[in-house]
This record gives sequence, structure tokens and C-alpha cells, in this order.
Amino acid sequence: MQPAVPAPPSPADAATAAAGWRSRVEDATNRAAAAIARGDLRGLDAIFGELDGWDDLQRAYQARCRLCELALAFTPAQAAAWPPVFAATADRVLDALEREPREPVLLNYAGVLLYELTAMSGAESLFKAAIRLDPELPHVTENLEAARTRGGGRPPVKGAAAVSLRTLTKRAKRIADRARPAAGM
Repeated sequence: MQPAVPAPPSPADAATAAAGWRSRVEDATNRAAAAIARGDLRGLDAIFGELDGWDDLQRAYQARCRLCELALAFTPAQAAAWPPVFAATADRVLDALEREPREPVLLNYAGVLLYELTAMSGAESLFKAAIRLDPELPHVTENLEAARTRGGGRPPVKGAAAVSLRTLTKRAKRIADRARPAAGM
């Protein structure tokens, strides 16, 4: 006896499912924007945690990219407010990359976050890994060059974010070493 093969979803069912996932990504993005604006790092962390449990890995990836873009666009009224947001976002993106290091866009985003936090060696490692996976990825070559040549610029980050930079840098280098194309690609 053959197992029953489920019928493919109808176009209407597929459209409804896609709309549901779009809505979920938008909801996560909106809640993350609000958490970032409030400086609510626990709330931001919880949203990243939700993405880890999503069945649709592509939509979770899409949402992670959007959350990175929100963090990178964050312009707080107080200058000291951005490093914790950048460090928290980098930490959670590195979590995702530890599970799947072959995501060149996320490698690049994590590299930019570390670059802005003045963790140049970690940023450089991530940019190199992104180039290894996708040499045509927009801006990554320029990002690598900037990490290699950055001098002066922004002063080093201080406080709790500075303490976490050592750990983030070590993790970034380990992830970058594991970021290799799939066999046969």
C-alpha cells in the first residue's frame, strides 16, 4: 500500500500562507523597531529568540536581516544608547550564524555591526567569509577594505558593550572559519 500523498496547496491556499508569513515578518519587525526605540534589549532579544523557532527558515532569515537593518539605522538621542543595541544585535546574529554560517548577507551585517563597535579583527574575518561565499555581494569588498584601513575614526566603545566585544570577536572568527560553501557549490 502506498502512503497517501497530500494534494499540493491550491493557489489560494498558497497565497494565504504567504500573506500570513509576510504579516509575521512585519509584526516581528515592528515590535523590534519599538524595542530598539525604547532601548529594550530584553525585548529585542526575545524577538530574535522567536525567530529561532519559526518553521519557515527563509522568513526567519528575512526577519533577521530586517532586524539588522533596524539596528544599523538606529540613531538615538543619546550617543551612548547605540553600542548596546549594536552589540545585542550582533550577538543574536552570531547565534544564527553559529547554526548556519553559510549566510553571506548575515555575515556582512554582523561584520558591519562589529565594525561600528570598533571590533575590526572580528569584522574583517566576517567580511572575508562573506566574500568567500558571495564575491558579488554588494558593499562587502568595500567593507573589508574599510576594516583593514580604519584609523582614527570613532573612539573604541566603552562600558558593557566593550566587555562583550572580546567574546563577540572570538565568536565571529570561529564562525568565519566555518563559513564555507556547501560541497559541490
